[in-house]
Amino acid sequence: AGRTDSQVSAFGQVCSVHTWDHNVTTETIADAIRGCHASQRGDLTLHRVQLVPRRWHPQFAASWRRYSYVLPLVSATELDVPRMNRDLATIVGEPLPFGALAYGPIATQDDKCMLYYATANLITVPGDVETEDRGDRSGDLFPDTPAVLIELVGTRFLRRMVRILVATLVRSALLQGDCDSDGSDAATTPTLRQIALNRDRAYAAHPAPPEGLCFVGCGYADCE
Repeated sequence: AGRTDSQVSAFGQVCSVHTWDHNVTTETIADAIRGCHASQRGDLTLHRVQLVPRRWHPQFAASWRRYSYVLPLVSATELDVPRMNRDLATIVGEPLPFGALAYGPIATQDDKCMLYYATANLITVPGDVETEDRGDRSGDLFPDTPAVLIELVGTRFLRRMVRILVATLVRSALLQGDCDSDGSDAATTPTLRQIALNRDRAYAAHPAPPEGLCFVGCGYADCE
């Protein structure tokens, strides 16, 4: 239901299987998926299998998609999160051309997407204990890590759009005093909305690393 780059995680991916074999049931499909190597090693979890009309398509039938991006921080004050939310608020609630915040040509010749929800929040990633035996059998405790969670819900997302949007947002939110590194006023940095409307990719950042991105899920009704 949503395009994901290599090394991007997915919690709520939806796919379809077409068959003319009337002996194939939801149970046989579920058994085949649960028995595959990816399921056996824990990389794939099946949530549900159901019959749908042949004309149904998981990508084209979806009315909204949800992505999240987790960016670890050195400290909780590293990014100006209120500024990030002000910037995100400018691109919510109406169709906008996001081609300048995407990668490559737009296959459909239509780069308009509508975001229903876009927000950034400080979170704490809980620490964990490494299980590898290092000789003392005590394990190494990894401390809690501050991070910013960026969540986006929209009708569609263009190629690498989320990763480029996140990188551009973070770049403008870095706390560097009253001025940017080149001496210019940080307030003059184009907002996401301005970059989108001007259709100028020169102001967009390079994509953020794929490891922080997750396709959370999608829906087949109007987003509330």
